Amino acid sequence: MSASRWFAIRKRGTNEYLPSVSSYGFTRTEPTLDQPPRLFRKRENATQALLWWLKGEAFEHREGGDTDIGTSTLTIRVLPRSDRRRDDFEIVVISLSAITLEAEALSRL
Repeated sequence: MSASRWFAIRKRGTNEYLPSVSSYGFTRTEPTLDQPPRLFRKRENATQALLWWLKGEAFEHREGGDTDIGTSTLTIRVLPRSDRRRDDFEIVVISLSAITLEAEALSRL
């Protein structure tokens, strides 16, 4: 059995992680223990996500045109969050492994 390697964003000194929320919605979340962490295959992707999160809460804004035919303009607006500090967070490696339920049951014997 081999483990796969992933990256996550953790608040230093805690086991709180930025949760698994897709798109820009994750910028409107806070580190938590109650939801699974958002996992990234590459360290660079985790770093980029952390930089977006540190900037503040991002919202998509569409102006003018017709969204059905792609003539509207999409912009990303960010509501700054000065309470978010880079030094409070770290990128960590998460190792995942999968075993069958039968194998797990046998390991408890």
